[in-house]
Amino acid sequence: MVKQDLLTSRKGSPVWLFVLLSLFLTLPFQKGQSQQAMACNGQVNVSLDQNCQVRILPDMVLEGNILLQGPPFQIRVSGITPTVPYTHPLVTKPGFYSVTVTNSQGNSCWGNMLVEDKLPPVVTCRCPEGNQDEECTFLCTDEAAFLAGTLNYPRPTAVDACTATSVVTSDHVINFDCGDKIIRRTWIFTDANGNTAPACVTEYRFLRANIYDHLTPPYPAVQLTCGADVSMQAIFNFIKAKRFPELRALYRSQVPGTYPNNAAADAAADRDATTEATRSAWPTVNGVPITAHVCNIMAAKQDTEVAACAPACHKSKKVIRVWTIIDWCTGATRTVTQIIKATDDEAPTITAKDITVSVDPWVCAGNFLMPAPDILHDNCDDNPTYTVKGPIGVQIRFDIPSKRWLVIGAPKGVHTFTYVAKDCCDNEGTFDVTVTVLDRTPPVAIAKQYIVISLTTDGDGQGTAKLFANSVDNGSFDQCGPVKLEIRREYDPVRDEIGCGYTGNYTYNADGHPNDGSSNPNAPNYDPDDGAYVKFCCADITNTDGAVPFGIVKVWMRVWDDGDMNGVFGSAGDNYNETWVEVRVEDKLPPKIVCPPDVTIACNDDHRDLNRTGRATAFSNCSGLETEFTDASFLNSCGTGFVLRTWRIKNRPNVVCTQRITKNNPFPLFSGSIIWPPDRTTDCATPVNSDKPTWTAGPCDQIGYISRVIPSILKEMPV
Repeated sequence: MVKQDLLTSRKGSPVWLFVLLSLFLTLPFQKGQSQQAMACNGQVNVSLDQNCQVRILPDMVLEGNILLQGPPFQIRVSGITPTVPYTHPLVTKPGFYSVTVTNSQGNSCWGNMLVEDKLPPVVTCRCPEGNQDEECTFLCTDEAAFLAGTLNYPRPTAVDACTATSVVTSDHVINFDCGDKIIRRTWIFTDANGNTAPACVTEYRFLRANIYDHLTPPYPAVQLTCGADVSMQAIFNFIKAKRFPELRALYRSQVPGTYPNNAAADAAADRDATTEATRSAWPTVNGVPITAHVCNIMAAKQDTEVAACAPACHKSKKVIRVWTIIDWCTGATRTVTQIIKATDDEAPTITAKDITVSVDPWVCAGNFLMPAPDILHDNCDDNPTYTVKGPIGVQIRFDIPSKRWLVIGAPKGVHTFTYVAKDCCDNEGTFDVTVTVLDRTPPVAIAKQYIVISLTTDGDGQGTAKLFANSVDNGSFDQCGPVKLEIRREYDPVRDEIGCGYTGNYTYNADGHPNDGSSNPNAPNYDPDDGAYVKFCCADITNTDGAVPFGIVKVWMRVWDDGDMNGVFGSAGDNYNETWVEVRVEDKLPPKIVCPPDVTIACNDDHRDLNRTGRATAFSNCSGLETEFTDASFLNSCGTGFVLRTWRIKNRPNVVCTQRITKNNPFPLFSGSIIWPPDRTTDCATPVNSDKPTWTAGPCDQIGYISRVIPSILKEMPV
């Protein structure tokens, strides 16, 4: 239906004619008139059009010829925001309005206007009377939902531009043979202003069911728990209670996304769980369970019970349910078989604690009993059993005395053992237990019984000796791998309070265990040698009686394994053992003397001045030594030649060395250095012995001369 525009002028003339004339005549009249008189209707009734609106024109309000009242006009409507130039306001809803019209000279009049909605809703009538549309045809099972308003079916629609619409329906049912029927429904639509559209009459067909096309058999196999009721309602309740929480958790995981919120997810889970439970319990027609009869369909069942699982599983059973479905209209039948298992389909529950065990002392493998289960339970079997499975190569057998499973030969490491619980219906439940096999057995520490060590001498003439750990070890071992050795001296304040002056002598190393030192070089117990060795010195010689001085020092050896297999000896999971040995420290090294090097000095130097010739050095481990010497002189009268000096250790006359001291004349006499007196001729009466030769002599030279006169010939002066 199309609404008609009921807008006309008061005298029946079309409004557009007055508007057109106003446009042509306004200007001449304005020039010839002044302050034209105006008259407005007291009240005007106007109807809204099909778009729920009406435009207010001057002719609707003014009385008489509007061309004589001073056009153009401005119109104001109460409650309507004016528009420039205040012409033709638009009203869009019913109501009572005040309208003011003002002419071009500023003169105005006003009147009342009642705006009304007189048009009924526009109805689109779907599934009209007598239709054959498939979308208007349903199965008989849809009738209840149709009447309840929950069925999705084509419905008439009504549109009103001004208000919402309401509808009133009435049904007329037409029945046919074998359950077919037509429901003729009449729809009356009315808007809020009381305008009613012509009635819309629809027809919906509901047809009988077919046992082949419309029947859905129940699920062929249904699994219940042991001892469960196998009636249809009980099956429905069981499946619904089981599936709803599963589906709810699944669907809630899809929020937001598939479902906007949890409420929508829960509703979907309830719907789907109900569908599954219904199909598990009954055959259905179009989703409706045949609990008695549905439309023209009826169902009957016959049950046969058979044994299930082992004889001991008395709570379990199987039911062969044969359904016979009949169409009472045609007499056709259909047979469906359903297997219902009221058996134990749940695995037993078993749990046990993780354990940590140690390897045996003599093999690097663990032999131990697995812990008894903390929980061993089955919903149907009162006495479920269990076994234990482990890594390949590990032997596992049942230990009858303890009634537990015995593991033999589990290697060191972290292993997974699986507890397997089994009920009388052969359902198996598993639980993994972590077994950590550690080496908690300390290694075997073996030391040599007797150790004798002799002191040697260091560069400063001090007796010293160093003993390494492998010299003490006599085959220490661990069953799981290599070992590390550390040694230390036992503290003996009577003998030596500072450990021969060697830092770290009393400690194994510096990794924080008992009898360990510090890694800080500034600490008094700093240990720099990592327990690799100990040192001895002359202070350890406590017994000087006898041919060889000696002392007894107790030395400890610590043997580590790598129990936690981290490659670091001495960490938290490692083990150690200790043993000790008495070390006999001897001073067997004979003293030594080292002469100063041979020297050459001047013949006038004092060869007894040791600052010129040097001193001998005597080496001994543990005694203070003094040296002495004797000289054998091989010098001539001039003090040149050599001296053989024999150095010896006091009180050790058999330990000697020899030094050669050579003395020479640094300035020897030669003929060129003599100045002879000149030749002289004289008479016999004059003596000539006063003339003498002169020379330059060295510090060690012994020089003289002899003069002799040969008369008449010459004076000869031999030197």
